[in-house]
Amino acid sequence: AGTSPVTAFPPDARGLYGMSGNAWEWVADWYRADYYRALAAQGATARDPRGPAASNDPAWLTVLTTSGSGMVSVPFVAQPNLSPVSRIGSLTIAGLTFTLAQDGAPCAYNLDQSGITVASTGAAGSFGFSSAGGGCSPSTAVSYAGWISVTTTGSSSGTVNYSVEPNPSSTVRRGSIQFGDAIFALTQSGGACGYGLNAYGAVFGALGGSSSVLGSPNAVGCTPTVGTDQPSFVFLGSLSGPVSNIFTLPFTMSPFGSLSPAIRRAKITFGGQVFFLKQTSW
Repeated sequence: AGTSPVTAFPPDARGLYGMSGNAWEWVADWYRADYYRALAAQGATARDPRGPAASNDPAWLTVLTTSGSGMVSVPFVAQPNLSPVSRIGSLTIAGLTFTLAQDGAPCAYNLDQSGITVASTGAAGSFGFSSAGGGCSPSTAVSYAGWISVTTTGSSSGTVNYSVEPNPSSTVRRGSIQFGDAIFALTQSGGACGYGLNAYGAVFGALGGSSSVLGSPNAVGCTPTVGTDQPSFVFLGSLSGPVSNIFTLPFTMSPFGSLSPAIRRAKITFGGQVFFLKQTSW
């Protein structure tokens, strides 16, 4: 088929000429907003061009200029997604549609405070968070210290609740809570009385046995509180000392009988420090 002068056919009911038939000549090309700009950047010109071999939709996708025949690569650029909501776009290449999905940007959160200092005796508290962007998926606070526990309420905005255990040492310690991309810093003062142990664990066989935990205070006048989480098979003796600034806590592990190989565990606490026990049945 060919083309004809605009007035070769009668006008339509609105008096307009050539609104069908000849019109295909103007809309058959692929569309790309940067086509002529890309040609100019290459020092090229075109007269009544067919247009690019590929088009892009929407504007955040751009097909780079390509040429050749047969099997060729078509480079494209996807602009950063600044929204937390994922999006889908498509490229049309040689009449075929190529669909792309782009993840949303990570949610940026603001905290109502950047950190806090807690007494050596421990404490519980909370801080608020909010996100400027909508569509954020619920995030969960993460503690990077075993002595800090956290819970979260809310999604785009809400509260993080934290609980800090007593500090068994006289040394200041630091931990952090992460919520999304934000960090809450936590500093805990050292206790007036801190203790160091000669060892922090022991292993026993099926027959059990006796041993002692030795601990040294950081100051004169300090006396540790001691205990165990398994009094049914860990028996503590009487704390004695200090002798040469060392306390002695004797203990006994009872025999462990089992029809199949097994392991049991226990803890002895000594002024906030923990002595770990492991016993096998063989």
